[in-house]
Amino acid sequence: MTKSFNFKSLFKFLFFTSTIFYSLTFSSLVFAQYSVGVECYDCDSSATKARLTAQSMGLEENDLVSVLDFYSGTIETFQVKITVNERNGASIYFAVATQTPNALQRSFSDLVGKFSQLPQRAKQAHNVTLSDHDNPCVKAGPNGSTFQPLKSVWDLVGCQPAVNFLQELIKNDVSLTTNLWLGASNLTSQFDTPISIRVPVAIELTTDDGGKLHFELVYNVISEDTFIISAQLDIAKSRDGLGNSLDALESMAGGAATGGGAYFGGHNNSAIRQSTLVAFLQAASRMGLTVRTPQHAPEDGLQTKCTVKSDGVLECIPI
Repeated sequence: MTKSFNFKSLFKFLFFTSTIFYSLTFSSLVFAQYSVGVECYDCDSSATKARLTAQSMGLEENDLVSVLDFYSGTIETFQVKITVNERNGASIYFAVATQTPNALQRSFSDLVGKFSQLPQRAKQAHNVTLSDHDNPCVKAGPNGSTFQPLKSVWDLVGCQPAVNFLQELIKNDVSLTTNLWLGASNLTSQFDTPISIRVPVAIELTTDDGGKLHFELVYNVISEDTFIISAQLDIAKSRDGLGNSLDALESMAGGAATGGGAYFGGHNNSAIRQSTLVAFLQAASRMGLTVRTPQHAPEDGLQTKCTVKSDGVLECIPI
């Protein structure tokens, strides 16, 4: 006996299987999570940063935005929710806090730990012996043909070539280690779009004239295979061997001798006191100030104060 083929049963089967396929596919699309990362260095609101990022990138419902704050060492993840304004049809974005994926949290914490070790490593790797390097802004000898060595941190003020040289020197000395590179690559590879992260690391190095040079190292992670390092000398946070801020001349040149001027003296090494004052006056000339030459050099126990007078001339007198 020949059995008849039941088309009705076949139709039900095909409908059932296609419905399951469609449901699974649709469900996977609806709940697919596109993950992006964004830096928010010491930001006021991670949720606001996540919401604005989702809106600017045109993310979809349920996508994830992770906000990385290397300043505080925290990472927060938000899920995108979208509603429509019935009056004008505009999409309104919301960022709802959700749990950061474990693998992402581990990668972030690992990288934060690696960056936190950099200042001490950098300090151990390099203090600055100024006299080992030429001063590109001061020459001596016949026709000014011979470079002089750097003698004071004031030789850096108003001398951008010298600053550039030191910044390159510091950057090269604290270059990437393999572990740091791998940690950054591991973090950035977990996002579906490239992420740019700036991680400032402050280091302070002592110079042979007793000064303190404050550098801000910036490790700029562009993506998992692009990593840029820069070093920036912070003049305002740097000090000479007598405690004067290196931004004193900048305010003086601008017509505002803030902080009562600059003081020279009190150091137990008279040669350092004298060379610091001389370098300060040379820097003042580079900054465009007219200098009234002091009638003395700082001696044991004698303080010298340098201020800009009402006639715009920088004058140094004993006090």
